[in-house]
Amino acid sequence: MMNEANERGQTMEKTEETKVPRGVSGKQRELFLSLTEEQRQVYLEHFEYGRLAAHCYRIATGQMSA
Repeated sequence: MMNEANERGQTMEKTEETKVPRGVSGKQRELFLSLTEEQRQVYLEHFEYGRLAAHCYRIATGQMSA
């Protein structure tokens, strides 16, 4: 999946706390950083698939089904 994401120009940006997907900023960045490690994995799977950051957050937290 990472290869597909890289082909589309989505890469991971290193931060002090964790890796945040490139292009995720502001409120969505804060929400991503508030997730548990397991939730981040779910988020990243959907983000790499091409879903919007807000949808990834809702799916990862169980507010929305995939």
